[in-house]
Amino acid sequence: MAEKKRMGGMSLSSFGQTATPKAEPAATPKAKQETEPKAKKTKTTKAAPKAKRKTKAKEKTATLNIQVTRSQQRWLQDTAQDIRDNNAEPVPGPERVYPVHLIQAAIDLLKTQDVSWDEITDIEGLRDKLNI
Repeated sequence: MAEKKRMGGMSLSSFGQTATPKAEPAATPKAKQETEPKAKKTKTTKAAPKAKRKTKAKEKTATLNIQVTRSQQRWLQDTAQDIRDNNAEPVPGPERVYPVHLIQAAIDLLKTQDVSWDEITDIEGLRDKLNI
């Protein structure tokens, strides 16, 4: 049976490999110069350092997937919207309040509570200690 050439004789394993020409034409000295990598030009003067942002040192963030009830989700959305609506002037994006900011504030509030965390064993115990 005669071998059929498909895809120009390429196989699946040859994808991603660079093709090599079968016969290289005689290279002229000018052609060789063009294919050689050019040396990087270095400046003799130093560039000014990039301006640093004037922000507080931020902790790295981590993603936390939580499940809340729909009523809790709506409350978070509505409350964050109410806070945004309290501003007479437009607030820049990084300073706007969103539900995630309310959750972050709630975590900080939990951290400040006078609760003996070693004594908490379940959600009901936590709710009792927090009086909710």
